[in-house]
This record gives sequence, C-alpha cells and structure tokens, in this order.
Amino acid sequence: MGSISETIQTVSVADCVIEYSERGNGEPLLLVHAGGFADWFVPLAASHTLDDVRVIRVRRAGCGVKAPASHLSARDHAAHLIALAHVLESGRCTSSGTRRVP
Repeated sequence: MGSISETIQTVSVADCVIEYSERGNGEPLLLVHAGGFADWFVPLAASHTLDDVRVIRVRRAGCGVKAPASHLSARDHAAHLIALAHVLESGRCTSSGTRRVP
C-alpha cells in the first residue's frame, strides 16, 4: 500500500493564514483538527479509503507557520473555514473534526 504525498498551501483570511492541503475529486470532505493537533488527520487524508472524494485538510489559524495577532474564537475559526470553502470553490462540504477533551 503506497502513501499519498501532501502539499501544504496557504490562503490569507481576515488577517490570518490558513494552511490546507487538498487532493482528489468528488464530493468535498473538510477535515478540521482540534487545537494543538494540527496533523491529527494526516493519516486519514492520505488514506486510499478517501480516493473517491475531494479531501481538504485544514490547519486552523494559529496552528501553522504564523500566529494570529489576537485570540480567535470558535466563531472566527468557523468564518475562516467558510471563507476557505469559498476560495476553493468547493460548494457545500461535509466536515469532520476532532475535539480536545480536557
């Protein structure tokens, strides 16, 4: 079973940098990590199980190479994901996320 390589791209949204990778065609699947776990979905995103969908894996603002200027709320992150979907012209996306439990 071969691995699928990933190329990280960036987009600026509301003075923040959002990192993402995408591969494949078909219905878009947006993979969103919990705080501190930016690469949680790397194995799933690379899995051949998802070969029939357009996989968009996101590193939320503040979890990539550039820290945001101020604290970001859950609402801010949601707005960033909506903006990214518009930039990528993905239309409606199915999303999957993780949540950090204290």
